[in-house]
Amino acid sequence: MNINQPLLLMKTIYKYNLEITDRQVVPMPYNSEILSVKNQDGYLRLYAMVDTDNEVKSTYEIEIFGTGNPIDMKIREYIDTCIMPNGLVWHVFKRVVG
Repeated sequence: MNINQPLLLMKTIYKYNLEITDRQVVPMPYNSEILSVKNQDGYLRLYAMVDTDNEVKSTYEIEIFGTGNPIDMKIREYIDTCIMPNGLVWHVFKRVVG
């Protein structure tokens, strides 16, 4: 190993299973980057790029809203929209809560 060579930080893309519910908490390594939420075989899957060496965890609150349902105006960040095989459409948002 060359001591003058910069240390490369490695990250991994993880898949997290989501329940179709209004609100849930998903712990991930600190500073994870949520990439998308997709339908996989009728289930919602959240994909995030994570630093697997980071033992510090953050808590992400994931909120799911169906098309036509009211959304209160608290601060949140849009992730993705998923169309399910049964025709339902879910809009997924996140908030970092810890």
